[in-house]
Formats: sequence, C-alpha cells, structure tokens
Amino acid sequence: MERVRNKLKGWKAKFLNHAGKEVLIKAVVQTIMAYVMQCFLLPSNFCDELCSIVGRFWSYDESKLENLFSNEEVKAIMSIPIGGPLVKDSLIWAASIDGGYSVRSGKSCTDPSPRVALIENKGLWRSIWGLKVLSKIRSFMWKLCHNIVPTKGILARRFHGAFRASDCCPRCGNEVESIEHLVFFCPFAQDVWRASSFSYSPSPLGFPGFSKWWEKIFEFRNFGNFEDGSALIAFLLWAMWKSRNGFVFEGMLDSPWDVWNRAESAFMEFSCAQSKDQRNNSPPQPKLSTWSPPLAGITKICCDAAFNKLTGKAAAAAVAHDSTEAIVHGNTIRFLASSASSAEASAIRIGFSLALNVGLENVIFESDCLGVVNRLNSGVLSAWESAAIEEDILSMASLFSSFSFSFIPRACNRVVDWVAKNALNLSCPVNWVNNVPPGLRPFL
Repeated sequence: MERVRNKLKGWKAKFLNHAGKEVLIKAVVQTIMAYVMQCFLLPSNFCDELCSIVGRFWSYDESKLENLFSNEEVKAIMSIPIGGPLVKDSLIWAASIDGGYSVRSGKSCTDPSPRVALIENKGLWRSIWGLKVLSKIRSFMWKLCHNIVPTKGILARRFHGAFRASDCCPRCGNEVESIEHLVFFCPFAQDVWRASSFSYSPSPLGFPGFSKWWEKIFEFRNFGNFEDGSALIAFLLWAMWKSRNGFVFEGMLDSPWDVWNRAESAFMEFSCAQSKDQRNNSPPQPKLSTWSPPLAGITKICCDAAFNKLTGKAAAAAVAHDSTEAIVHGNTIRFLASSASSAEASAIRIGFSLALNVGLENVIFESDCLGVVNRLNSGVLSAWESAAIEEDILSMASLFSSFSFSFIPRACNRVVDWVAKNALNLSCPVNWVNNVPPGLRPFL
C-alpha cells in the first residue's frame, strides 16, 4: 500500500491529463500489485482502500470532500457521471427522466397527496396490472387505489369542497359515501363479505385506507380454495360497484347473495376461458440466443456493468473478441455510479477507451442495455443520468474508421457479465485476460 502511495505522491495530478493519469495507473500502480494478487487473495477492505487511493488521484480529492460534506453527500458527488472535455456542464432536474423540468414533475415533488406516493410504489402497480381479470376490472381497481371512483363523497369534495346531507350512502344513509364505506363498512357491504367464501368482516377502527389494504391482500393472494384469491376479490369489488349503480340509477334491489353469486360466476367463467385459451394457443418455442464472432478485420467489444443500488458501487468490464472468438483484450474498472443506466454507459465508454488504447479501428460495441444502445444509435440522449457519458462516447466515435452499437441479449453476454460481477465483488484476478480464471472457462 505504501509503495502505491509513494508512486502517486511523486506525480502532481495537476500536471497530468486523464490520459496521463490512466497510463500511470495502469503501467505503474497496477503492476505493483499484479504478482501479489496472483498468489494471495487480498482482503476486501484492503482492495477498497487501494481503489480509494487510485480514485482520489484519478479524479476528486475525496479527503477534502469528507471535510466539507456528509458521507451521503460525498457518495452522491462521487457518483456524478463525468463526461469528457468536450461535454459541457448543464443544469439537470432530477425528478424527470430527461433532466428537463415540467409542471407535472414539479408537482410530484411538492404534492403531499397519497396519489404521488402511490405512483412511486411499483409493487402496487404490478399488483393491479398483473391481475388475471377483465381489463375493465383492472382499470376499476386502479381507480379504487387512486381514490377516484365517483362515489357521492368524492364527487362532493371535488365539486363543492364540503359534504352535504345528500352525499350520504344511498343504501344506509348513515355516513358519507366514501370508497371504504361503499365496499367495506356499509351494512350491505358487510353482508356481502359475510355471504362470500371469505367470511370477512372489516372494522373501520384503524383501517389504513383502500390502497394499503390492497397491498396486504396481494401479499397473501394465494389462499383458500382458489388459485388466485386477489382476482376473485377484484371481481367481488366490481360486482359491489355494479350493484350500487343499479340501485342508484335503476332502483334494482339485490341481495348480498346475488352480488356474491354474480362475482363468483364471472370469476369462474373468466378463469375457464383463460385456461382454454392457454391450451389452444401454446406459446411459440423461444429462439436460442447465440453469440456470433465478428468478420475478419473487425473486433467485437462486449460491454457490461454490475451495479449495487444500496452501496452505489459499480464495476464495468469490456472484453474484445476477434474473428476466432478468442479474447484478445479486456479491461475492468470499479467506481461509484448513480444508477444502473449510467453504469452500463460507463461500460461502453470503457470499451471505447480499450479500443483506442490498443489501436483498434473497426469495432462493434455490444451491450445488453437496450436503452443505452438505442440512445447512442439515435443520438437522442434522453436519460440525464447517463447523458454526459453517452455524449462523451459519441464525441470519441470519430476516431474510428468504422464502428457500430449493437444490442445483445444477456444470455449471449455471459463472459463480460461474469467479469463485471466478479470485478464488483473483488474476485476477478488482475490478469484475467491472459490467465482465464476457472469460473470463466465454462462461458468461453
């Protein structure tokens, strides 16, 4: 460790550009540890400290940041994707994907209503749109969770700002007709639940609201004698809403048993129809994904990244193959990243640097991140978290005689995927290109 520190202290960072720093790190610093790491498995904290020393020499003076900011702020600063010298700094609005401000994104940051929090709850979204029910029932469930089903109480709050006597439940007249009252606490709703196979009797005391209740229900959706209890509940809620509308607008008088029987019959009919369709329409056989080597005179550089969202740590890898499928060059780097997208873009930039360092002119860059590949091919850099890196990549593209960006499925990208993941875990040997590790050999 001291030898590494002394080597870097002998050079003033302000006298070296990024290219000079890269040469010093690769040609001098990394060779110091190469022999030792071939013989011994170094502790992870030692490797982290070594990477930290090199990182401070390469970019920011982290010790100065630690004196000025909290640990979380230092981590956020170190995760900022830095572009090349031709990439201009710009102001970014982090609440939108493209980095541009919009009224909608601004409102999402200030609106304290539960609908904003709900939008961020991807698990709740999946629980609704993944239901095996009719499309209209999925839409109804979405409205229930967003508290926008047009009950009398919700319409009164929207158009009058206050409740009136006429806004009470049309069945019992005891309370304002809210969503929770309609489907849970009205005496008629209570009778429907007791008539059902669930024998459920919800209490208004401490009730968390419909969306929270639905989250809990979906966690335990496989219960009773039904394959998917949450789908049956959705059919029951829809039947209760239809019965309410029939009572209000047509004067129809249903019994709780009528509502339950209609819901159960509709559920069973839909489930049988779905099973029949699955039997008659067997899914097509998936195509086998295979990787193909480049033509003679062309090099394929496969790029991939591994990213730990909790720690912000990332590792990028680039593996160059010739027309014989042999690994001819490779490179890995560990760093802090703000997102998986920026880490994947950094992997392609590592591939570009690798190609330029070894003098490759005709290159195909492959990545299993479709979003980054599409943005590089179109030139529309619509994701602010990786825009600076992608702009840096495009600025270097003119240095090649020919190049292209290609998407490759992860199943075909297993070599560089293995390298990136093991580099992140500090278990990838330094000389993995010339001395293939045993864990990598099955993928070659």
